[in-house]
Amino acid sequence: MTPKKILLSLGLSMMSVVFAMNTVFAHGDEDHSGDAKPTAVSSTGTPTAEAKSDDFELLAQMKGNTLQVYLDRYSDNTPIEKAQIEIESGAFKAQLKASAPGEYSVEAPNLAAIGEHALVFTVIAGEQADLLETTLTVANPATVLDEKHGSASGDMWWWVGGGLAGVATLSLILARQRRSNGHSSGAKA
Repeated sequence: MTPKKILLSLGLSMMSVVFAMNTVFAHGDEDHSGDAKPTAVSSTGTPTAEAKSDDFELLAQMKGNTLQVYLDRYSDNTPIEKAQIEIESGAFKAQLKASAPGEYSVEAPNLAAIGEHALVFTVIAGEQADLLETTLTVANPATVLDEKHGSASGDMWWWVGGGLAGVATLSLILARQRRSNGHSSGAKA
């Protein structure tokens, strides 16, 4: 194997390692302990919480001062119509109104406040009834933007590092090739 091929292989290997490291570290700090936590903040910055039971799956989102709730049957993910849903959070208690099949909403300006809000939903759908508990986390909008940009800029440095490693490798290969070409033409003259 010629030195040029060895250097090319070495350079490609280095770039593969850098990109593989980016994939591994980009995984984030997810909890894999098996303990499900019914709290979520969506990547769009929309405060989101979810809860599920054997019968129901509920997704709650704050949209301005309105709490929008999506209720599905857990077994087949079909929207549940004509359910009665009541929410409690501290002193706040309200009945949600249906706005579309499987969609319910209520004005809840106190839940739009920054912080964590423990939510308890009482769901009655036909002969099925359940209590679903979750926590809605409303982040400071500036914090959500910082987290988005912080993550993106962290990933950016892996790409920059990989690009620099690739450029350095190619420069080495070209310099080596020039030297070998220079020595062979000098030997012939």
